[in-house]
Amino acid sequence: MEANCGRESDLVSPESERDLTAGFFPLLDPDPVKAERKYLAIRAKLIFYFLRRHCPDPEDLADEVVLRAHRRCTEGIEITELMSFCYGIASRVCMEQKPPPVEFDEDVHSPAAATIAVEPDRLILIEQCLRTLEAADYEFIRQYFQDDRRQLAARLGKSPNALRIRAFRIVELLRGLACKRTQGRARLSL
Repeated sequence: MEANCGRESDLVSPESERDLTAGFFPLLDPDPVKAERKYLAIRAKLIFYFLRRHCPDPEDLADEVVLRAHRRCTEGIEITELMSFCYGIASRVCMEQKPPPVEFDEDVHSPAAATIAVEPDRLILIEQCLRTLEAADYEFIRQYFQDDRRQLAARLGKSPNALRIRAFRIVELLRGLACKRTQGRARLSL
């Protein structure tokens, strides 16, 4: 049986392949040939799923998903829609592949450490555009980019999504002002 699609996987051992043939394939179809075809179709869809998400070793991850699905079936869990169930496992496997978040020192988050080297002309342009904002918008955008956004949302009694939308609109206004002031030569990036 060509269960590995021409590639030997590190995750699928001969024992687990026999387990798949004995336990998982009958769930797919009573006919072994049709079951193998369905298995290969599921595996191909999973490989494509992992390829679209730029995961390393999509073949190995697809095999891992199938093995986890098989384990859940042997635990007695009734699965009504196998492909949806496999996609659910695949999304968890994909999240497991993401690198852990980078830990930063507290000093990195301070406003003083957040200074960025900006060309003097660009800095003057940003300051000019900021001065044209209303005081409330200016204060909001300053807090939005300097403070913790969750705390700012709680303080203002708004959802984080509402803050993002408001900040986006103000930034777009600033970009438009910068474009007008430079006759379209400069694009303001915030």
